[in-house]
Amino acid sequence: MTSNIGSRWIYEMNEENRESVMQKVNDSLREHFKPEFINRLDEIIIFNNLDKEQIIKIVDIQLNILKERLQGKKIGLKVTTRAREFLAEKGYDTHYGARPLKRTIQRYIQDPLALQILEGVFQEGDKLETDLDDKNEKIIFKKL
Repeated sequence: MTSNIGSRWIYEMNEENRESVMQKVNDSLREHFKPEFINRLDEIIIFNNLDKEQIIKIVDIQLNILKERLQGKKIGLKVTTRAREFLAEKGYDTHYGARPLKRTIQRYIQDPLALQILEGVFQEGDKLETDLDDKNEKIIFKKL
């Protein structure tokens, strides 16, 4: 289980204030959860904020899952660096972390691609590339 309780302090955490931030986060947990629940937890781990490189790695993991699914339809997918960076930017929130990334990939890649497959624009055997349409802030698809 993960929670964003105390994330407002974690965002500002550095080496000098680490102990006081940890105390504030633990205090927030105690205010939010009953002692009975906290006692059932094996461990409380406080994660550092993700940086852009880590977010892009998470995007890559999610995209690889999608690519594997598309391979079942014999459709290849290449995602450009610009598109990956766009997804990372749109899908990361300092308060919610990387949780919105899946929905972002679904919104900008999975749903539009599925529609184009259903419409017959793309079909089995196609190799596709995605790129960013800067003007319209959307992902575009083209056959390779």
